[in-house]
Amino acid sequence: MKRSLIAALCLLGGVLPGCGNSDSTDTTTTPTAATTQSTLTFTSTITGSPVVGARVVVAGSSYTTGADGSIALSTPAAIGATIDASAPGFLDRVTALSTTPALTLWEIPAGADVAFVRQLAYNRAGTAEVLWRPTAANILLQITGEIASDPAVRAAHVQAAAMASAVTGGKVSVQLGSPVSTGITFTLQLGPSAQGATTTYLTQSGGVIQGGRVEYASAAAARDVRVIAHEIGHMLGFGHAPSGFMCPNACGVDNFGPLEQAVYVSMWQRNPGTAALDNDRRLITGSSTSTAVFSCDIR
Repeated sequence: MKRSLIAALCLLGGVLPGCGNSDSTDTTTTPTAATTQSTLTFTSTITGSPVVGARVVVAGSSYTTGADGSIALSTPAAIGATIDASAPGFLDRVTALSTTPALTLWEIPAGADVAFVRQLAYNRAGTAEVLWRPTAANILLQITGEIASDPAVRAAHVQAAAMASAVTGGKVSVQLGSPVSTGITFTLQLGPSAQGATTTYLTQSGGVIQGGRVEYASAAAARDVRVIAHEIGHMLGFGHAPSGFMCPNACGVDNFGPLEQAVYVSMWQRNPGTAALDNDRRLITGSSTSTAVFSCDIR
């Protein structure tokens, strides 16, 4: 009777030790990160399409990408190996091998050139030429002082914030609000002298934008959607460009265009602190902070 009861319990689920398979060792293995790569694939930051015919040098050995944008390494390369890639219509990329075999090349948008991309994404007078951008998903605009109660000022900022959010392709949401832990804050006020150019003060650490302030040249400037949106462009990481909406005097343009949006798509795929042009092998990091000052005379 006792043996029959034990056999029945074993059939119901092996709940007793010694029932059938006594090997309880967990044979599941935890995947480990790759230490070498044998193939690499290069695609465009803008379209995601393969980059065909790119010249790639990996740890001193040269290759050319095929129709699928890939190369097969003659010898597997170790993580950290140097990579230098170039192709017509793209910025030259200087990077190092990581645990992913997929890499992107920064496409120069049609209608732009290297100088345009360099000034828009990397150049801020008086600071190191590296990429600055926010990593937070939210930018909060806090209107202060005598313009805080002006309905026209508020309405213009709401419209400009929507324009700026759109140019990021939804990567960053810009809105009016009070400081919160999940975003960065910029205070907006009339400049002490209330004359001259509108000025944005942008603070960063290791290329990560931390916040700052905007001082409008006049109440009229604080009600001008073009002025406001241009200053928000600096908050996103844009410098002054030779043409387009981020031209220091707006160059007669009323909104961000396809060129600014294409550049921002590529900026978002690079780490803050990436050196010009597209060099993250000597990434600028650290806790030291600095402030860039943009003086803008939008007419």
